[in-house]
Formats: sequence, C-alpha cells, structure tokens
Amino acid sequence: MRELCQNLLNSVGTGWLNVAVTSTLLISLTIVSYGIAKKYLLNLINGALTHKQPKWKKILKRHQPFKQLVYMVPTLFLYFWVQYLPIEEETTKRLTQFLNSYIIVNVTLLLGNLISAVGAIYKTYPISREKPIKTYLQLLSIFSYFIGIVTSIFVLLDINPVGFLGSVSVLTTVLLFVFKDTILSFIAGMQIVSNNLIQNGDWIEAPQFGADGSVIEVALHVVKIQNWDKTIVSIPTYKLVDSGFKNWRGMYNSGGRRIKRALLLDQTSVRLIGRDELSKILKAPQLADTFNTKEWAEEHKSGLQTNLGAFRSYVQAFLRHHPQINQDLTFIIRLLDPTPQGVPLEIYVFTNDTAWSVYERIQAEIFEQLIATIPLFGLRIFQDPTGYDYILSGSPTLAAANTEESRKQAPGIL
Repeated sequence: MRELCQNLLNSVGTGWLNVAVTSTLLISLTIVSYGIAKKYLLNLINGALTHKQPKWKKILKRHQPFKQLVYMVPTLFLYFWVQYLPIEEETTKRLTQFLNSYIIVNVTLLLGNLISAVGAIYKTYPISREKPIKTYLQLLSIFSYFIGIVTSIFVLLDINPVGFLGSVSVLTTVLLFVFKDTILSFIAGMQIVSNNLIQNGDWIEAPQFGADGSVIEVALHVVKIQNWDKTIVSIPTYKLVDSGFKNWRGMYNSGGRRIKRALLLDQTSVRLIGRDELSKILKAPQLADTFNTKEWAEEHKSGLQTNLGAFRSYVQAFLRHHPQINQDLTFIIRLLDPTPQGVPLEIYVFTNDTAWSVYERIQAEIFEQLIATIPLFGLRIFQDPTGYDYILSGSPTLAAANTEESRKQAPGIL
C-alpha cells in the first residue's frame, strides 16, 4: 500500500510542481472528507442514540458531544497521507507531531462534551435528585483536560514523559497547592452523596453564609442556594460541610410542621372558679363546638377549678378536634415558668401541611381564635401599657364601661 501511494504521487512529477500538486490534492481531499463527516457523521450517531431515547435529542443538540469527530476525520485523513508528501523527513516529522497533538486535543474536548451530555441526561431521571453526580463529573472533566493538555504538549514538543515522571514529586506539590479547593470540595462531595446530606430542592439554613432557602445546584466547587427573597448564595462545598447547616427535609418527610408558640397570660387574672361559673363558661356559644359539656364536667368532678386550667383544657380540646393538626406527632399544651411578662401557655403541636403559606395561615387562625376566646375565661393577655391603658386609668367612665363589657363576655367571673 505504501509503495502504491508513493508511485501515484511520484507519477505527478518531481520538484516544486510535485509538491504543489500533491499538496493541493491532499488539501482538497481533506476538505471533502470534512464535508462528508459534517453532513452525515453527526446525524448518523445522534440518530442511533435517540432512536430508542427521543428525550435525549434536545440534550445532544445542545451539548454536541460528538462535534469534535467532524474535525478528527479530516485530521486522521491528513495524518495518513502526510507521510507520502515529497518533503524533507524532518518537516514530515514536525507535521506528524502537530497532527498527533491536534488529535489529542480533539479527543480531550470530545470527552469533556460527552461528560457534560451525560450529566444533562442523568438529570432527566428522578434518581438524580437523590444522588447527584455533578461533583464526580466535574472532577472527571478536570482530570481529563489536565491529562489531555499535558500529553498534547509532550507530543508537540517531543518531550520524553519518563523525564517528566522523574519530577512527579514536584508536580504533586504544585497540584496540591493549585487544586487544594478542588480536592477538599471533592471529599466534601463524597460525604454529601454517601450520607445523603443535600438534595436539589432541599430547604437548608446556613446563617453563617446568609443562606436560608432552597438548594438549586450541588456542584464540585459550590452549592447554590436560592433564598426566599430570590437572591442566590454560592457557598464553597467543603466550607458548607465543614461549618454545618440545618436541612429541613426531615420536616417535609414527616408530614408535619411544628407550631411552637406561647401565649403570655397576665398572672393577676388567674383565679379559682366554682362549678357554677364553669358551667356558664361551657355554655358560651363560642365553645359549643369544642366542649362536650357532660364529658368535661364528669372529668372535672372536683369542686374548684382555675380559669387558667379551664382555658388550658379548652385549648387541648380545640386542637384535638382541629382538622389541620397532625394528631400522630408530638402534641403538648403546657405551662412554662412564670416570667415578668406573665405566665406562658405554650402550644407545641404539628400541622398536617408543610407548605409555608398554608402553615402560616393555620397558625394564624389558631392563635386568632385563642386570643379572641381568652376573655371568656376571665383571663387577660399580658402586654406592656399602651396609650389606651393610660386613657382608661385616667377616665373612670371608660374604665367602668370596659369592666361592664368584660362582664358581658364572661358573666359570673368578673
């Protein structure tokens, strides 16, 4: 084959005419091979891959992972024929080195595009939410680019790699210094994936970085979080793992979102009430749907009760019958230690809807109802004096009117 090709080229002639004609012919054939590869090769490969996976079509069109093959075909064609050119051996050697280096660069770019396409295809599957692999793909891409660039330089400059390997200790030191963050981020990424610490869509809090929102991307070097005000925080992966963060995924998976809030009640409004007064409270129209009067009276047969105890029992019954409170999770209504601001009645329950807007609505409706119901038990919420309190203290008429209104709301108590 070699002799046949050589004879064909020699038949053209010798000297500069031979070089000109053979070079023109070779360049023309190289251009033709490029055109054929561009027109048919990519369509053939993409068609074969998307035949059974049509959803890959847009991804392959966007990333063009096999685009470099279009450039490699004419390069390989030129590489095969350049040795038959009637030029000096040293020139042929230099051209061959250049073509080898160019082929290595194209292979490196091909691998990089292919890795990006694999990552995009993987994200179309549900498992990518639980097991992100972008960290590994980025590391693989960096490694392939590094190897490709170094190898192409060796080939182009005709450097013996054995001598390079002799100084590997120096190179290792340099690499550790240059890629320190990459190495630390890779280790952190392994911890994230192996321990399932973060998934795309998780709500996490990292106050030290000003992050409080939803994870939108877990990459090799950074974790991107979109805060609730729509700002985006980019946190180095290894720093996030090292500093710690709060992940609210467990709350969503549990099916309940916690309400932990206390009502501060004025201690001077707490008093003993008899059964007659208690019966009047239970007959109030606002409480009719909450209390079963006979059952509650049977449960509290003892003589005197406190209005605070009655209110606490009401809160318990009200929330036990509330359709949006999760009855299977922790349910506690308790009194905390008295404070200068009053005695706290804490509500510790869980809603059965974890959506933020729904949760806030449920919580607001519950406390609106409780605050409006407190006067029926002769209790007062503690709050610092306001302008209205000073007006009442200076006007006996208004004070008397306010007292009369309280008696109407809680007859027999005030």
